[in-house]
Amino acid sequence: MGQEGLKRKHRKTVYTTETKEEMIHEVFNGQTQEEVAQACGLSQDSLLSSWIKAYTGGKKSTGKGRVNRMKGRKTTLEERLEIVDFALRNDRDHQSAAEKYNVSYQQVYSWVQK
Repeated sequence: MGQEGLKRKHRKTVYTTETKEEMIHEVFNGQTQEEVAQACGLSQDSLLSSWIKAYTGGKKSTGKGRVNRMKGRKTTLEERLEIVDFALRNDRDHQSAAEKYNVSYQQVYSWVQK
C-alpha cells in the first residue's frame, strides 16, 4: 500500500455481504488470500480468512458485522444423493445447494467430497 498504508484512517470500512462473497469466490477460483486482500485494499488478509471460515462453515453474514449460523437438518440418503447431484450439476456450487435444500454448506461440501 506504500505511504497510503501508513496514513491513519478515521473510520472503519464496512463491506457488504455481496462484496465479501465476491472476494471469497475469487479465492475459491484460484487466487491467494493475500492477492485478493491486496487487490481489494484490505488491511489484513486475516479478515478475508475469517470471512471464508464463516462462509464455508455454513454461516450467513447479515452485512452488519454479525453472522447467523445456518442450521442443518436431518436428511435421508435419497435427499443427500439429490443434493450431491444438484451440487455436481451446478459446478460444485455448494452454497446454492445448501440454500436450496436448507442444509449447511459444510454438510453439502462433505457429501460431495465423499
